[in-house]
Amino acid sequence: MGQINAGDILRVTCKMHANNVGQDIQNVFHYKHYGDSATDTAWFTACATLMDTAYDALKTQIPNDVTFESIAVWDITQDRPVYEGSWPTLTAGTATADPLPSQTAALALFTSDKARSQGRKYLPPFAENACDTNGKLTSGATAALVTWIADVLLYVAAVNWHSVPGNWSPTKVRFAQWLAGLAQDYFRTQRRRVEGVGS
Repeated sequence: MGQINAGDILRVTCKMHANNVGQDIQNVFHYKHYGDSATDTAWFTACATLMDTAYDALKTQIPNDVTFESIAVWDITQDRPVYEGSWPTLTAGTATADPLPSQTAALALFTSDKARSQGRKYLPPFAENACDTNGKLTSGATAALVTWIADVLLYVAAVNWHSVPGNWSPTKVRFAQWLAGLAQDYFRTQRRRVEGVGS
């Protein structure tokens, strides 16, 4: 078992799967670690709990065909895997309505403490009843997205350490901490991966 040290950059990949169309879905996050060192197990447990809570706010908007597969953590600074494990409680979305078209996704934006460095996250597929007749998120879907944003802005933390979310640029070797989030009103278009073509 390794440990995560102050200044380490970590990549967290939240893995899901849309079974009706055989599409892998991933949301990737980056964190910078501060304070005391953390064991791999402690860091993964804190992170998985945070992600589970965040995506739990979305599960009523996500079709029950979408399954929550695993959460994987990689220490970029040390260039090594930390851990990959199951979601603590989530297994699948709970919406029974048909999914929206596969390239349709809710979008969240994040401001950062660096110029020209904005975070952007396309969410897993939502169900058709999350979209109103104007192509906008319903009030319920918007509220769920706002809750998700608030949760992912929280630190992965314990008593003597914390890790903050942000954007990692390997070309600039720069981490830009997220400061605030914005829920987009309209559904956006994202090209999803197809079965057998990577993740």
